[in-house]
Amino acid sequence: MKKLICAVLAAMLAILSSCSAKKTVNNPDSGEITPDDPEYTYYDGEYIVYTDYYDDAGYAAALKLNVTDGIIAEIHYDLFDYRLNAFSEDEENAEAAMLLKAEIKTLSTRVMQQQNASGLSAAAPQASYYIPLVTQAVNNAAAGARDPFPLPILREYTVSFSDEGDDEGEAVLSTLSAAFQSEKVIRLSFRQEAKGSRFTDWPEAYAPAETEGLPSYSEVIGILNRLPEEDAVIKKESPVPGGDKVTDIYNMLCARIEEMHKPFRCNYAKLFSSL
Repeated sequence: MKKLICAVLAAMLAILSSCSAKKTVNNPDSGEITPDDPEYTYYDGEYIVYTDYYDDAGYAAALKLNVTDGIIAEIHYDLFDYRLNAFSEDEENAEAAMLLKAEIKTLSTRVMQQQNASGLSAAAPQASYYIPLVTQAVNNAAAGARDPFPLPILREYTVSFSDEGDDEGEAVLSTLSAAFQSEKVIRLSFRQEAKGSRFTDWPEAYAPAETEGLPSYSEVIGILNRLPEEDAVIKKESPVPGGDKVTDIYNMLCARIEEMHKPFRCNYAKLFSSL
């Protein structure tokens, strides 16, 4: 009888020990918290998700989620510039960095308490990538997919160039907007205008010396606005033999966009190594 009682007590202690180990989440910012109603469906490990390209401000975002004993135990998030400097440590943007840290702490605590990424909303602009990244990280943890995961994010860029181009000396404003899904160009818009009105014919200073037999101004604009056949290649050759100034300006703006649309590549596992 004593052996039976000892065996039962040992089993109960083992169960209690297992439960207590799973109930406490160690959050380095807020201390120990307890999940509301944890469902232990996650695989232990480290899960990193990052935006695949830099945005028009020159930042990419990355998130690391750690699962211990089957529960989401730790989350880290930050933005990184081209030199992998973390936004949260940027002294020149100290106030915005402080707001970002506070919001990420609140969002991460909620994820760890509810053990999922539902019902989240972000206010700080720098935290806008947090929700899609943490959602993907939670999905990866549920599947046990531990490889760093590049999350495709729609990227939109707009650049402009102002030139004294027309016959009355009015500034001609050339604007190019391009949207990318990873490498694929999904939207392209090039336009020229003066005093808010678009041109219907060649601006005086941009017109070819001879126009007979050549594409019209509207046709050239239409050609420049065609989506490219090759991914991420938006520069085009002039449809006018010998070239034309409109296409030259378009390609100059393309070069500026291509300079911004860079893939986020690094040793992702070391992004949060100092934590």
